[in-house]
Amino acid sequence: MAASLGLGMIFLDALIVNVALPDVQREFRVGESGLQWVVAAYTIGMAAVIMSSATIADRVGRRRTYSVGLSVFVVSSCTCGLAPNLGVLNVARGIQGTAAAAVSVTSLALVSAAFDDPDQKARAIGIWTAIAATALALGPALGGVLSEQAGWRSVFFVTVPVGVGALVLTARHVVESGDGSARSLDLGGQALYVVAIVAFAWTVIEGPHQGWLSPSILTTSTIFVLGLVAFTTWELRSREPMMDVRLFGNRTYTLANITLFTVLFCFYGILLVFTQGWQNVRDASPLVTGLVIAPIAVGQMILAPRVGGWMRTVGARRQR
Repeated sequence: MAASLGLGMIFLDALIVNVALPDVQREFRVGESGLQWVVAAYTIGMAAVIMSSATIADRVGRRRTYSVGLSVFVVSSCTCGLAPNLGVLNVARGIQGTAAAAVSVTSLALVSAAFDDPDQKARAIGIWTAIAATALALGPALGGVLSEQAGWRSVFFVTVPVGVGALVLTARHVVESGDGSARSLDLGGQALYVVAIVAFAWTVIEGPHQGWLSPSILTTSTIFVLGLVAFTTWELRSREPMMDVRLFGNRTYTLANITLFTVLFCFYGILLVFTQGWQNVRDASPLVTGLVIAPIAVGQMILAPRVGGWMRTVGARRQR
């Protein structure tokens, strides 16, 4: 339950904020690119450290890493809700993302470590998935209600009691686990990875507004390409790489990653367009917008717990 609540908090935050974005835009009087950074700051923070978070959890303890991640997420959520301007909101969102990375990578590890029996472990993972999927389904509608009745800041505070509850349960019931033989942190690869993804995000978000051939966009796009090349070169030469890029030589692995990237890229892009289109163009309320988005999440809630069983029956390739 402790691990499920933490992941549920992350999933809830992933969708609940999107419905409130038009209200954020109106209060801070920002354009589309400014609004995009509210979403991008979170995902950049999460993507930047998610691989290193797994290594840290193995080395210092999964329970400890999970608890620190929960604490940081709760504090940064409060900061988002109290943010006086867009700059503070974006910084807090970035910190939220890094905390979300620590929570997400340790959540499943804690569930797996808690059960030795394969059947019990399978049932526990099923419940873990169902709780997270339920939070995902509740996110849009709950975000709409909160935004409409209490203002956009309330969507950040709603995850606080969930995080506190997960912290209490973790302290009382979760046993520490780890891997003493875990590899060391790849600090060079981590730094180059951050440079590359931040440059990529800046180029994609600011390009349409500043012009694709403007000096700043040409600079950031060049930094992205050079950063990606430098990261790949570093990882190939590293004894303990953060990302083993040689795995991309496996066709199945590469196709799976491309598929997942495409699905998530489109999914979160659609969410941003939906919230903007329904509220700013159609003049719909946050609640109506949340209800329009909800079927996407409900579908995931219904199907996600069943995917494992279907995979054993029909095979992963046919199911895909």
